[in-house]
Amino acid sequence: MRRKFPLSEEIDGRIYTQIGDSAPEVALGILSAIYPKRMPKDELVRTLRRHEFSDNNANVALGRIKKYVDIDEQSRVRLRNTGVQRVDELISEASQMKAKKRK
Repeated sequence: MRRKFPLSEEIDGRIYTQIGDSAPEVALGILSAIYPKRMPKDELVRTLRRHEFSDNNANVALGRIKKYVDIDEQSRVRLRNTGVQRVDELISEASQMKAKKRK
């Protein structure tokens, strides 16, 4: 089945996503929306705050997604292939849960 609505959107340069429930999952969803571009760490923290996570949650999320991202010398974050795969898993899991609720 094809999705009718996008999972992420950009409004005036700000990214919003519906992917994930926890701060690390949402961070991966945000990075997938701009993939293969990079996002400065501080901008990722601000974006997570716009998704109603606290500063502490946002900063802890950066540590928890390290195996899924590359961070360059200027502290810009880019999703790696492992991160792309994890986002695909999150989308698949969410689709399966939604299908179970319909039954």
